[in-house]
Amino acid sequence: MRILQSSLLLVVFSTASGPLTAQSEPVQELAILELMQSIRQHHPAIFSARASREQADTAVQRAQGAFDLGIEQNTLSRLNGYYDGQYFEQGVSQPLEIAGASIGASYRRSEGSFPLYEDFFNTLSGGELSLDLSFSLLRNRDIDARRTAMADAPLQQNIGELQEILTINQLLFDGLNTYLSWYRAFLETEALRTLVELAETRREAIESRVASGDLAAITLTEFETILLTRQIALQESLQRLLQSQQQLLFFWRDETGQTASLNSLVGPQVPLQWPFEGFQFDDQWQQQIIDNHPSIADLDAQLQIARNQERLTKNRLLPQLDIEMKLGNDFGSGNNYLNSPESYVGLNFSVPLQRNRAKAEHMAALARINEVEFDRQVQYDRLTVSLNESLLQLQTFNQLRILRRQQADIAHELEAQERIRFEEGDSDQFLLNTREAAAGQAELEAIAAEVLWLSQQLRLLALGINLLDY
Repeated sequence: MRILQSSLLLVVFSTASGPLTAQSEPVQELAILELMQSIRQHHPAIFSARASREQADTAVQRAQGAFDLGIEQNTLSRLNGYYDGQYFEQGVSQPLEIAGASIGASYRRSEGSFPLYEDFFNTLSGGELSLDLSFSLLRNRDIDARRTAMADAPLQQNIGELQEILTINQLLFDGLNTYLSWYRAFLETEALRTLVELAETRREAIESRVASGDLAAITLTEFETILLTRQIALQESLQRLLQSQQQLLFFWRDETGQTASLNSLVGPQVPLQWPFEGFQFDDQWQQQIIDNHPSIADLDAQLQIARNQERLTKNRLLPQLDIEMKLGNDFGSGNNYLNSPESYVGLNFSVPLQRNRAKAEHMAALARINEVEFDRQVQYDRLTVSLNESLLQLQTFNQLRILRRQQADIAHELEAQERIRFEEGDSDQFLLNTREAAAGQAELEAIAAEVLWLSQQLRLLALGINLLDY
């Protein structure tokens, strides 16, 4: 088998890129786990998914930025004119996560003289120190944009992680499915090549018998049509093999993440070592898919974000009623009216009379919740149907592959018996060709059934996100 595999790959590589030289790379077997390792370690799509997830990881820090401690400074200097006042003010403020509150402290100091309408700038010689507190009584009391962003941030981070999982899982599935197509094309090419070799060997015997007069010349002509039919089928199979190799190059990467040349692609592992042998698609596994599938978890996170947004838009329907309190005290010498503590309380109220924008945003938020809930139900039902259908197909494909292999074995046995009868003179060329064609077709169908069964296992493993466990 190994010699036949190597010789076939040499034929394929020669067809693709011309004659091979003595310096050509040796043919080796590519195992499925090696392909999976190559994809996970070197494929640029993996790095892209990781970078996308890393962007989502910054959501929490970005949301925390709305509550960063801030500092502000203002200065004023009169450069000419009757008044020569200079003014300096610096303050720090800290937003709080309670009632839309903010607490701050400031220090300001002035020198020189100011006009009466700028008397606010005047301070004692030591300046003024003040503390202030503001919070909301209606709108933004229970929730605001900053706190909504804080609640959404872990959900967005979770969505980023789930999207990375789904991307890697899909990439592995596509790569392994392509590998199976390559493996199938290889086995089919091998089977067809065997038929061509049998026909070429028999043609020599027929040519000898026609030359000696034992057979009519038309026998050779008829046989040539059979040989040509098999050679055409082999060339078509070689083309499929080359095509599947090209497709596999997208997944098989070197350490730099670049696709390799066709000649550097190693051969498939024959016989195939299936790394998922014995995986149990039991009831516990099925329930886990329905309950914990990343696509459902993604929609759950989106649903919670939609609900947070609905709370925020509902908050915007409320009137704005904010209270602000401030306490200040000047230090040093100067005007006597400044030489005492000051405090005041301010109340700010505002509300649009019609609130059309707020109402529209709230209605849109409610519709978004309904949209995501329905999407979740659709995805849940789709997973359930797909799971049940795939499990049923797996059982059917397993029974089919067993029957196809039995059929191929019987066809090969009949072919072998017919060849013995032909060599003993008890059969003719037509019957032998018929047996060979039937055995070849049965072998191709057995190969297809085997690969279809393996591919269905892959589909279920991808459905359960189990490919990431290998």
